[in-house]
Amino acid sequence: MAVINPTAIRTAIAERLDGTLTNTPRVILPGYLSSDLAPGATDSTVSQRAAVVPSFTIALSFSRHADRPMGPGPSWIDAIEVRIRTHYLLGSEALSRVDADVVRSESDQLGYVIRAALEWPGSVAATSAAIATGIVSGCLAHVSSAVVTDSPPQAGQPGGGLYITEHVFTGAVFTVAGV
Repeated sequence: MAVINPTAIRTAIAERLDGTLTNTPRVILPGYLSSDLAPGATDSTVSQRAAVVPSFTIALSFSRHADRPMGPGPSWIDAIEVRIRTHYLLGSEALSRVDADVVRSESDQLGYVIRAALEWPGSVAATSAAIATGIVSGCLAHVSSAVVTDSPPQAGQPGGGLYITEHVFTGAVFTVAGV
């Protein structure tokens, strides 16, 4: 029986964002984002990981798609919501407004790059190991982007402050179950 493969979906998106998956236009080059951060990491861990390059986490949720076929059958269409959080380090307590604005501007620009990369048809159709995601058209639709945390560094705080943005995408996942 074919079922939704959240591991393949998460992997394809992560590979697209960290520069591993380069099979379509609008490529994000390696070194712009790091996928080495686990969801739920402490602020200290996030700060340490974001010190070199911004890191990201991916959260998926599934629900019944509005156009799902009625009744029992082999075809399933589910709606998917993807939440990508990008984490930036606001370096030291001596950080000026201008320096903080540079980080915020980099975040805004990278948010646009993420959006352009994931909205391209075929961009997340499969992982680099050719495992299909089932995402219809192999792309996601951008819904919104927002700042989640804008926490300047505090005296005595290890690692520095954090600037975290969340980018929300939706799409559809198609599976055919063996009957």
